[in-house]
Amino acid sequence: MFPQGHQCVPFRRLSISCPADSHDFLAGVFRRSRLSFMKMTTDINFLAGIDQIHVSKDTGRRYFSNVEDLWLLMIHPDDDVTQRFLAIEGTLFSELSQLTLQVHVNPRYYKNVGEIVKSFILRYPKSNINLELHAEKSMHILNQISVLPSLPLYKIKLICTDFDQPQLRLDQLYGVMREQNIQAKNITMRDWSLFADGTTPVSYNPLDTFRISSCSIETVDNLVRSLQMTASQSTQIEGVPPAKKKKVVKKKKEIEVVTEEGTVPKPKKKVVKRVVKKKKPVPFIKKLEVAGQCTLHGLTFLQVIFDKV
Repeated sequence: MFPQGHQCVPFRRLSISCPADSHDFLAGVFRRSRLSFMKMTTDINFLAGIDQIHVSKDTGRRYFSNVEDLWLLMIHPDDDVTQRFLAIEGTLFSELSQLTLQVHVNPRYYKNVGEIVKSFILRYPKSNINLELHAEKSMHILNQISVLPSLPLYKIKLICTDFDQPQLRLDQLYGVMREQNIQAKNITMRDWSLFADGTTPVSYNPLDTFRISSCSIETVDNLVRSLQMTASQSTQIEGVPPAKKKKVVKKKKEIEVVTEEGTVPKPKKKVVKRVVKKKKPVPFIKKLEVAGQCTLHGLTFLQVIFDKV
């Protein structure tokens, strides 16, 4: 494959396709376009070998100082790639506001992925982090999550790459995310056969969106019960009392006081009352989405309705 570069001016996009060892080609692209990069989509191997691209830059300057949005692909982060990346990651970006980590889960690299994710969390704690996990089996997804550090996610997306849609148990997903203290505002599952036990919530933290896309739902009744349990959870933080505010109710009328020197007006007094202001309840799940070609099984509640009719 020969090195190629294509610039799409209307979309302000530069697409580069080349072998990993095309250092001279990448150095030319780097010199011409480095300061123009604001969004980047690349893989972990490119970033791990960035020090092989010979460019002139100040010692304290980052390689991609203007990049704010990064989409990083991780397929085979072996020990060598992981160590080289961890050694150089502090010189790559100044500040990331948006970070998407797309991981093609491999049992051999559970630990390496966890170390890479941890480095990003420590380096850019204010960024919005999206995590995509692609795997053939739910066991690989759960095992990968079990070695991730505690982190707040804007979105976690679990995608099955097997055509036959293997089972993903929502109670097991709930357990491993709670154990690792991984909180996501949005949860998306695609191309799985979903199983809910009906006794476990689908999330232990409030959700903006719970999305099921092109899945086979084995136990609809139990999923409804699990969603009801999730929605019934309290959004009040334990141990934190409601906020108290001072409120001026009324002012006492001015009263004249007679003294030896004459009549002196008594100063006004404010009557202050502490009012406990309760916050409006926030929905634990703001939005439930069922999209794509989903198959529903076990519609017992509908069967009961039809029998009565």
